[in-house]
Amino acid sequence: MRSVGHTSSSVAAAAHRGDGHTSSGVVAVAHRGDPYAVRENTLPSLRSALRRGADAVEIDVRLTRDGVPVLLHDATLERLWGYELPLAEVTSRELREVTANGVPTLQEALTAICESPAARPLIDFPDPAAVREVDQ
Repeated sequence: MRSVGHTSSSVAAAAHRGDGHTSSGVVAVAHRGDPYAVRENTLPSLRSALRRGADAVEIDVRLTRDGVPVLLHDATLERLWGYELPLAEVTSRELREVTANGVPTLQEALTAICESPAARPLIDFPDPAAVREVDQ
């Protein structure tokens, strides 16, 4: 887990009061979940970050070929999943099959984040086209 200002997770966790704020007024933001422990932008990564004291979780949203918003930072599946497939050329069904349900939809991610009452999502759209699609 990384937090604002690149403070280590142990420092952020030690200062956390459990009410959505830290004793220093700093909010711990987990970048793509808990990527040092679990594959980034996955449900286990989001849940791990929140269990470890994150106040907010930053997630990256891109669209599949059929327009489903899913969590993936990169334009392709290569770095995290080992497939040289552009996400924009894969349907949500194909994505589920190739990653064994490892890439969550935005809806699944928001549901997981909301399991922690004080947690907040921070949504990044690496591809500006996704913003237009999700907005519609």
